[in-house]
Amino acid sequence: ASREGDRWLVSCLGVLYLSKGLFYRVVPADQTFSAPEQYAGVFRFRLWWCGEWVEVLVDDRLPTVHGRLAFLQAHNSDQYWPGLLEKAYAKLHGSYEALKYGTLLDGLADLTGGITESISIRQDPTTCGRMLSKLLEMTSLITCTVQTTSTQIRNQVEKLANGIHIGTNYRLYAVERVETFSGEPVQLVKLRNPMGPGGEYVGAWARDSMDWDEVPPQEKERLAVRHMGDGEFWISYSDFVKTFSHLEVVHLDSDTSRDEPSLHHKNTWQMRLYQGAWQRGVSAGGCRNNPDTFHINPQLHLILSEMEEVIVSLNQHSIMEPKVIGFTAYSLPKNNSETIGKQFFKKNKSLVNSQYTNSRQVSHRCQLEQGGYLVLPTTFEPGQESSFTLRVYSSKPLKLKLLDTQPSLLKSAIIK
Repeated sequence: ASREGDRWLVSCLGVLYLSKGLFYRVVPADQTFSAPEQYAGVFRFRLWWCGEWVEVLVDDRLPTVHGRLAFLQAHNSDQYWPGLLEKAYAKLHGSYEALKYGTLLDGLADLTGGITESISIRQDPTTCGRMLSKLLEMTSLITCTVQTTSTQIRNQVEKLANGIHIGTNYRLYAVERVETFSGEPVQLVKLRNPMGPGGEYVGAWARDSMDWDEVPPQEKERLAVRHMGDGEFWISYSDFVKTFSHLEVVHLDSDTSRDEPSLHHKNTWQMRLYQGAWQRGVSAGGCRNNPDTFHINPQLHLILSEMEEVIVSLNQHSIMEPKVIGFTAYSLPKNNSETIGKQFFKKNKSLVNSQYTNSRQVSHRCQLEQGGYLVLPTTFEPGQESSFTLRVYSSKPLKLKLLDTQPSLLKSAIIK
């Protein structure tokens, strides 16, 4: 149970709880929430914050109203970890009040250390299907939601006629092509409600649906239909794209996915990272609407070994006073090693432009040819200061380095 403003956090904790390896990195297993003889009254949590894992200590005092927890409480009232983890999270944000402004994507990133991406399902169901097949092979956690405008959500348990809850993140585990007696195969999607039992899906292909009579026994065996866990169910792909509006995906690199057994057989994302800062007068040039200062932003050289779809993610560390941030990319030969001057940007068209927003993370997926690229992370306005982390994910090898900022004249003097 929770208040309206924290619903995103409840969803995140539900997703985390289904991935035990990731869960125990955030909620270390060597502390007890119940055994009195080992009880110290202090709890440790680890959260990904401003580009690194930080340990947050909290005491066991939780705010209550009329004897009940004021904020998060697990369905099983003996479980206090959700309330304590929320307290640790509020401590990082500065207050419980600040959690009202959190978002699901931020929460998933802070709890896993991955980069997050929201993908519209309805915009293009065919592309979405292709993307899903690829994502299911990678070290990514895939969730899906029905998003509506907040005015439509009047009470917390609003759900659709087929039993799907609005605003809950369902975990997506598989997409399978299933043979039927009619000879017409059907695409099914395996989902799980992280809130566990209750709120069952009751549409076509639900647990006790007649649709399963059309499926040969060996196919049912392959899909382990009889051995489904709490909250697990299958839904046809056509109903899936009609029901859900967005995929919310967390991509994990080899370090972050190593702790999660369910991802060990997947292909690992290759990741390159740069942590830097925008400093006024030095490296805070603003976006490309500022041709006189744009070139002073940090210039990163990205080199791809083959044609590839990459995901670029920029995180700002100004949590309390977020800036409007984004990035721009240009083609740049592989052998270039020096920073690029003002004229280049006046003559060359940009190749990739992310959106600019004041969210903590901006990510952008782009299909790029093999070769070299220049990536400039920027604030929208020049002169704004913040540190940041830029990460590039690809399924193929890649390189990312900061271009040398020493002017070439100076270098030739040193070489002589």
